[in-house]
Amino acid sequence: MHRIIMGVIACWALIGLFTTTANAEKAATVTKMLVEQFMGALKARDLEGVMICVDVPWVHKEGVIQDRQELKKYFKQMLAARDFSQMTYEIEQMKYDDSKGEYLVHLKVSKGGADEFIARVRYRGGDHKVVSFWH
Repeated sequence: MHRIIMGVIACWALIGLFTTTANAEKAATVTKMLVEQFMGALKARDLEGVMICVDVPWVHKEGVIQDRQELKKYFKQMLAARDFSQMTYEIEQMKYDDSKGEYLVHLKVSKGGADEFIARVRYRGGDHKVVSFWH
């Protein structure tokens, strides 16, 4: 009887381990897709496309934006002032910070901007949103 109980516990542990690994891989894939969607919207100067990918609070060099309408205004100004259309990049590294529920995504830029950008992607309950983007 003891062996059966230990076997059941071992199976549950293995199932939990594989489920956790599968969930982490899925979250990383979704994060990568979100960053690529966000970058595509920036390159296309698609304000509505950008707004689908982002959320508040948004952290940037000048402070924190708490309101979505202000965030939209921020991106409207950014897209008017800066041309991302020629930027080429690759996702160099993704690191998950479990304590914050966020990914830090490092983008290596080959053309059209700073050498590197870092996107912070909040991941909560299956919902991914870019919440910061800086170089």
